[in-house]
Amino acid sequence: FILRYWPLNEALFRKIFSISFWPAIVGVIIILLFVREAPHQAAAGEKRVFDWRKVSRHARFFFFISAFFSLANASYAFFILRAVGGGNYLDSALYYLVFSLVSGLLFLPIGRWTDARGRSRALLWGYLVFALVCFGFINARGAIFWPLFVLYGVAIALTDGVGRSLLSDLIHPDVRATAFGIYHGLNGLAL
Repeated sequence: FILRYWPLNEALFRKIFSISFWPAIVGVIIILLFVREAPHQAAAGEKRVFDWRKVSRHARFFFFISAFFSLANASYAFFILRAVGGGNYLDSALYYLVFSLVSGLLFLPIGRWTDARGRSRALLWGYLVFALVCFGFINARGAIFWPLFVLYGVAIALTDGVGRSLLSDLIHPDVRATAFGIYHGLNGLAL
């Protein structure tokens, strides 16, 4: 809104970034003051070593699928650039706002739904919706970009948190932290 209706200059951008800086600082302060992790009581002489035998074949398959999806993933920046197409770059902030709001509003209900119905089906739907969004952006013109960004927000909500929750379900608690490291490492390399 600010970018669209106020004259663009360096002072405006500095003001926008300084305003957005403060909620982040408040969030960090809240975490530092109020979030405490329960201490782990290790048995005397306990030494944890990662053991592949504790990683099920389903979890290994999930590593492969999620890395493949990351390899095929397209950044939202490409979608935004496609939508503005050399035109009004001020709309880029609105596109970003649309898919961020949609995904943010859907994370909790989708999380509850997957807790009750299972995560793999939701993740599959998320991959399918993302594929449809990618296909839609290939030939999209004009106002069709808005519903595509809404669907992109749905795809994010169906894949981001759901994938991590599914991995948590598939992994033995003794190797969970290392498995998440492998998951994020493989996805990072694929991206």
